[in-house]
Amino acid sequence: MPEEEVTRRDSLVFVTGNHRFRIADKGHTEVLLGLRGDGREVAIKRIEKSEDKKIHEEMKVLREKMYNSRHVVQYVDYTEDQEFAYIAMQLCEYNLEEYIKADNMMTMDKKRNIVKEFLMGLKELHDGKTIQRDIKPSNVLIDKDGCVRLADFGISRTLDPDQSTIETDKAGTKCWEATEIVAKSVGWRYKRSTDIQVAGMLVYYILSGGHHPFGDDFHCQANIADGKYSLDPLMDEEAKDLVESMINPFNPKLRPRIYDILEHPFFWDENRHRTFLKAVGEVDDVEKHLKFTADEDLDSEMKDKSFSTWKTEVTYAKPTPANQRCPTYSALASPQQSQPQAANHCNEPPRSLGVKGPQGVDAPQGMPTPKF
Repeated sequence: MPEEEVTRRDSLVFVTGNHRFRIADKGHTEVLLGLRGDGREVAIKRIEKSEDKKIHEEMKVLREKMYNSRHVVQYVDYTEDQEFAYIAMQLCEYNLEEYIKADNMMTMDKKRNIVKEFLMGLKELHDGKTIQRDIKPSNVLIDKDGCVRLADFGISRTLDPDQSTIETDKAGTKCWEATEIVAKSVGWRYKRSTDIQVAGMLVYYILSGGHHPFGDDFHCQANIADGKYSLDPLMDEEAKDLVESMINPFNPKLRPRIYDILEHPFFWDENRHRTFLKAVGEVDDVEKHLKFTADEDLDSEMKDKSFSTWKTEVTYAKPTPANQRCPTYSALASPQQSQPQAANHCNEPPRSLGVKGPQGVDAPQGMPTPKF
């Protein structure tokens, strides 16, 4: 075991050789608790310089594409020496696995909010043509304000403007890979839909309190390859429909796109559910609903309706050669028709971390640019 040593690299100070100051250790990368020159606590990712591709991808996402995102861990500083690159990032309180284990009485509303923030982070990545490729509980962090942030982009890949697919070596973590990746031995092709299936596994993980839809034992990887999953513990029909659409193991083309996922009825508030029921409802009940004049009458009817019956009235984007996609929920009940949802501080513009970034403002004086 190496001896404990206090190390300073430019404005960063950290301790090596002591597990109490180590957040994570995987292969050629170590994440350490550290301090910046201004006294701020940070997480310092120390990556061997031989892993230049990982350093490049991590910096491209953190410093160039997702700088100041409310849904991605914040970049703070960078330095390097002959052996290592050091990326200083916002220090978060928990990873998702720790957070869920610490609160086994978590309400469905709280779980729903975690799911939505996670998916909003994935939407930002996909909007920027970045495929994460390593979605798993330890790569989803919870900051001191309780906001959800995506992390670890060393094996992510950014598509060219005219690309929808990238073929690379296999990447990811066992039991957190898409069926089409696990089932092949060569020629791994990654798309946004690859992320979507694994994101669906993570959504189930959150909603079920830490379980995996393809199994929690050593059969998990084989079950992913074979498309064998179970959502039985999920009692909420809308939650089950959401997860099932995302993890579709047999036809990746039918997995929803991220912005369709965020319009799923699972995320609707009561006002939007009410608007939907008033607008379409069940065909046999439309006339009856139109006669309602009191909200309490409508509320009493809503109590007996589940998504399993409502979904028969959903306007689907029927698969055609030009449109091989799944249900489109955004047209069901226009957001303008419902009352605005309560503000969520995690979706507000980020507070400054004391570091300026590359888009429209100057980088900190003396901050080195990584060399690749």
